[in-house]
Amino acid sequence: MIYKGIYAITNILTDTVYYGQAVDLGTRISRHKTDLKLNRHPNQYLQRSYNKYGLGAFVFNPVEIVDNVETLTQKEQSYIDGNYFLGLKSFNFNDAEGTRRGIPHTEETKAKMRTSNPHYWLGRIVPRDIVAKRTAHSKGNTYGTALKGVPKTEEWKAKMSKIKTGRKRAPFSEEWKNNMSKALMGNTHRRGKKFPRKVKSNDNSGNSDRYI
Repeated sequence: MIYKGIYAITNILTDTVYYGQAVDLGTRISRHKTDLKLNRHPNQYLQRSYNKYGLGAFVFNPVEIVDNVETLTQKEQSYIDGNYFLGLKSFNFNDAEGTRRGIPHTEETKAKMRTSNPHYWLGRIVPRDIVAKRTAHSKGNTYGTALKGVPKTEEWKAKMSKIKTGRKRAPFSEEWKNNMSKALMGNTHRRGKKFPRKVKSNDNSGNSDRYI
């Protein structure tokens, strides 16, 4: 059965609590655990505490089942405010925030969300106005091309030569060789075949070169 209501995540070693609201308490609490485990929780204070004390220091539990979804934000805020009177510290450094649950997006917002996704344009023709915006945004960006076409001084060449001189790849260990041998065992891709190479064509077909 799905329950909606308020839940708490408590560090029992530091007496610090995080309160939240959910329309599916079981799923929401499970997601908190997953995010903390993968070190990607949006609440950095809760994540740091988890990284320091570990899962064993935390208790995840619902504190109140709510029937009316409209009262969730109000009830969450009351629990956050009550921490002070209970002598507890809080991971909630912001007031309880409502959600857009049940509020439809406008057509303009839907269009912006849709076209802002880079995967949306795969296989589609990108309109000229969007191409122009992207071009204007990237204009002047010299990342990775700052030294392109710039002549190198002899001093710069000498420094680079000195840095790279004597640098050799470490020999492969026998363990690495054995692992690679096992990984490639049974791989017959292009075995016994030569890679194509481009040569000049001697016929009169009009092609300047061909592959053999």
